[in-house]
Amino acid sequence: MNHGMHRCLRRLVRAIFASAALLSFTCPLTIRAQEIPAPDLWDIATGEQIPGTEVLQTKDFGAVVAGLPPKGGFFKQLARKRASRSMQQEGFQPGDIVLGVDGMRTYGWREFELARFRNALSSTMTLLINRNGDLQWIKLHDLPPGRKIGTQIDASLEEDRFLEQIETLGLNDMDDKVRDDLHLLPPRAAAELALWSAAQKSPSQGKPAWIQDFIALYLAVQSRHYSDAAAPARQPPIAYFQRLEKFYLGLAAANQPKETPPDLNKSGETPEFYVLALPIPDYKAPLGDLNLSDPRFEVLLGRSYTQSTAWSNGTSDQPDADLASATDAYANSKAAGLDVQYLDKVRAAALDPIKYDSWPFDNDIVANTFSRNQLMQQFSGRLNDEKAPDWPLYAFAMIPLNLHAQNGAEAARILGELAKVSPYLARTAALGASMTRPFLYNNVKVVNPVLRAFMTSDGFLGLNVPAAYRWALEKVAPVAVTWQEVDTKPPAGPYTLLTKAPYAELLVLKGLPPKPATVPAATPAESQPATRTGTNSQG
Repeated sequence: MNHGMHRCLRRLVRAIFASAALLSFTCPLTIRAQEIPAPDLWDIATGEQIPGTEVLQTKDFGAVVAGLPPKGGFFKQLARKRASRSMQQEGFQPGDIVLGVDGMRTYGWREFELARFRNALSSTMTLLINRNGDLQWIKLHDLPPGRKIGTQIDASLEEDRFLEQIETLGLNDMDDKVRDDLHLLPPRAAAELALWSAAQKSPSQGKPAWIQDFIALYLAVQSRHYSDAAAPARQPPIAYFQRLEKFYLGLAAANQPKETPPDLNKSGETPEFYVLALPIPDYKAPLGDLNLSDPRFEVLLGRSYTQSTAWSNGTSDQPDADLASATDAYANSKAAGLDVQYLDKVRAAALDPIKYDSWPFDNDIVANTFSRNQLMQQFSGRLNDEKAPDWPLYAFAMIPLNLHAQNGAEAARILGELAKVSPYLARTAALGASMTRPFLYNNVKVVNPVLRAFMTSDGFLGLNVPAAYRWALEKVAPVAVTWQEVDTKPPAGPYTLLTKAPYAELLVLKGLPPKPATVPAATPAESQPATRTGTNSQG
């Protein structure tokens, strides 16, 4: 599959999963200004003043307002109408690029998040937007705490900006894993590279060596190969990249000989810079050394696991038609014997936890008392032989059966045993239980032992879980829930916390309480965006 198609598909999948956390509806009063000249802004991470000329040159780099939700059934139509009404009330249009919030430059949606929370209890916000090449102010009033706006920001549209810039410089031969890892570079990096490229008097001959050195350093830290993170032989010609380089070298040194959780004090950086620049490892719970009786299923499970990512926990962003077809067949199995049919639903959930996570928990077989008791008798006997090839599947199967039988403690015990063999399958089962919690059980508290086991075991991520992941689960998660940056059902994983909850990270790094008692006082630069005259807003 070519890179263009790969990007489009990845954007589609990620946008779907990101929308729930980023979409909220409010009805603020809006005052829209006319077309304006490019203003000076302030970098939220470094405190530098960004001249209006530079803002104008990088006006395509910002947080992009998404289009309306897709058409569909009743609930999709309702969401579409609400989003349309909210956009009209606030003066937004799909495709608007938010360049600044209250005078702070926002190169992407994570900076937008930090900026809107900067005065979290304020009810107003002033945005600088690029609409079809023209700059405009949008002033919002009557905002709720946290200053949520009723417009979705599409983070997926900014993911490829850095890749697009380095491809114009001849670096277009990287594999898909490297390309995915580079999506997490701070968004200002792409804008700075664009400025540098535009300033070159003649086209570069060959691939700039300093960029290759910089990427190698970033990937060494992002992949947790800290001993490989050596100082590049060629220093970047861009001050911002020099700052990133120093930061990554500091992280590499701090994580040797033992990996440590994020530590702002040792970095010498601002909290905002730390949050935006921290490399996020793409780590998954280990699948385990399985030896299943069905070789075809084991091969499919290996393919699914290989193609999955930390953010999806099981859904490939490169669609595999054979894998998808086989997964659908397992999910809709009509095999002889209830035990085989039920195990096939477990297999479907293991192959695609996003699409079929609830199927072992929500089906006629487990809902029926007679068939459920029958299955529990069969699988209870099979669980006694922990060396049986399919023991992990039997253990997975017994978790929903016990929950429906109102035996949450036993489900949690089996889950813990499964985690010793396959953390990945244990994590999948726990997340499935959490997702179905409000719908299936007469007593929703029956799932609490499973959720406690999940939360007290690092989310069943295995023994080699990154220190940053443990930090996110222990420290960031409670704050992110307080500010509603992440969903609680299922509990947000560490990758989600480290990519979708920048304000919670900021509060933890600063050692501040989750909720301020009063509105923080704004500095002049924050409260009154400076404007400049004589700059052509048309570009």
